[in-house]
Amino acid sequence: MREIKFRAWYNDEMYEIFAMNFSDNKCVINSPRFPFSQEVYPDDIMQYTGLKDKNGKEIYEGDICKGVYAGSDEREYKNKIVWDEFECCFTFADSPLWTWEMIEIIGNIYENPELLK
Repeated sequence: MREIKFRAWYNDEMYEIFAMNFSDNKCVINSPRFPFSQEVYPDDIMQYTGLKDKNGKEIYEGDICKGVYAGSDEREYKNKIVWDEFECCFTFADSPLWTWEMIEIIGNIYENPELLK
């Protein structure tokens, strides 16, 4: 059974979402400070991929990960996790195919955008 979870970047912090209203882009953030619906931009909502990195940490879209390509050159790659509409899956943006256990989360696009430079 696949676990469906979301998180949101709101007011410069990352929050777990425990309820969403897709019709008006509002969600309820899991925090004592926000016990009511908050309007969150759709681009700031990230879905759990159902996968974990090599350290057992849950991988969400928007996470920045690194890993070593299992090809002959053993080069290290770093990029963000995105939804690929063509393949209908989450992917490591613009990088070769990976064995998911080899990926390590090193940040996310909101708190660590400099990691993508």
